[in-house]
Amino acid sequence: MAVTRPGSPGSESRTALRPRLAWQRALSLAILVSSSISRSAQAASLWGPATFGDHWGLSKLGRKGVADGPPTGPSAAGGLRPNARSLAETGCIEIMSPRVHQVAMMFLIRDTIYPETIWTDWLLPASRMVHPDIECDAQVKKCYAEHVLTQPARSVYDEQGFFTFYVHSKPDAPAFKEGSIFYQREVKDRVQTEWGHHSLSQATRRLLKAALENPLNQRFVLLCGSTVPVRPARFTYSQLIGERRSRFDNFDLGSHDKAYKTDAYRHPIALQEEWPEYAKLATGHGQFWVLIREHAEIVNADTFVERLFTRHCFTSISERHDSDPRQWCVSDEQYVGTVLNKALGQQLRAALVADDPATLNWAQGNGIDAKDITISFVLKARNAYNMSSENLESELSPEGKFCHAAESPQWRPMILNNWWDECAHYNIVPSKQTPLVDTIAAYPHCPLFVRKFKEQAVGELGPLLQKMRITTRRDREQR
Repeated sequence: MAVTRPGSPGSESRTALRPRLAWQRALSLAILVSSSISRSAQAASLWGPATFGDHWGLSKLGRKGVADGPPTGPSAAGGLRPNARSLAETGCIEIMSPRVHQVAMMFLIRDTIYPETIWTDWLLPASRMVHPDIECDAQVKKCYAEHVLTQPARSVYDEQGFFTFYVHSKPDAPAFKEGSIFYQREVKDRVQTEWGHHSLSQATRRLLKAALENPLNQRFVLLCGSTVPVRPARFTYSQLIGERRSRFDNFDLGSHDKAYKTDAYRHPIALQEEWPEYAKLATGHGQFWVLIREHAEIVNADTFVERLFTRHCFTSISERHDSDPRQWCVSDEQYVGTVLNKALGQQLRAALVADDPATLNWAQGNGIDAKDITISFVLKARNAYNMSSENLESELSPEGKFCHAAESPQWRPMILNNWWDECAHYNIVPSKQTPLVDTIAAYPHCPLFVRKFKEQAVGELGPLLQKMRITTRRDREQR
């Protein structure tokens, strides 16, 4: 093999080529990195970022691009966020309100939320993802980063701005530990709750009051501690924001029905004597529901029905008014509906959807067992099959309506503070006129959650939800 020695005719030309070769290698590496980023961004747009933020080191950056540093901003102290006063003082509420809509997830529990791991994995695809109108508008993005996201992020909850969590547990329940998505999400002034007692409605009112303090919350979802999501986070968010009416299961506006009026004896006589219109306005519904902000504000402002129910609704399954077992009222399944019926009257029917946001297998009164957790079970829960029959084969709704949702993205999410200028690449001009709610199509009869799982069933359900891409698991060793 010929060797080119220094000073030989070929040595000068090879030396001159070295800078060019180095430049070509750098260019090739840049193209490879750009291609990899593009593929990752495409995957994130379909299923969420999963480990994208960790892979590129983005999740370890502060909200303003600083790797580490002292907490700043109104959310630094933790607790419930964002702060309405700080939003008003900075003018950010006017800037963000048309584009930034949040969903308040209100957990009414006894002491713990044992599907917490599933909820954590469910939030992962929403981590650091935002609507293009947030990323591509400098003013909105600045307000969003300063007031919506908690600094520093203690959990994946603090890395997203789609959902806000609120928890009401019994006063003596242990607090959630730091690192949990429910850390410092407990509301203040909790009450001791009891099955069938009006205290359940009082606890619900405390959840609503706390959630309403955030002016960005536009939907209010009441959930129990054994509820599990069965649709991806971004789809769930889109459906809750896209539906402009409140959602109730078994909402009974039967006060105009003859049979209901003749059955009025079932309600406490003392309550009817104090409020004669009660027999006409009393409205039954499922315990768990979704309220739009207007309806949540009506319930939160009520004092009249709250006072009467506190005095006259029975306090336990064994205690009935006037020693007559036929006379009773179930506050947690009547209070909210009655308040709305009193306030809205005939307008109420058009202002709500008789559609349960969470299915429940009534055939398994003690909860869903681990042995019943199969892909078929989850599919039927998602597609509105009846969870109340033993064989789970009949239809969910009496009208025979099914969920025909297409879970394809209705808008393309972006990674917050992406450094490759995605807005310019896709030529995105943020909308100043059209509110986000007007850009989303809502699918009816599509359960978003399933409730009443036994604790043992959660271990079986988690891997199935990951396989169906409803949740995404991150390697927590990197966190």
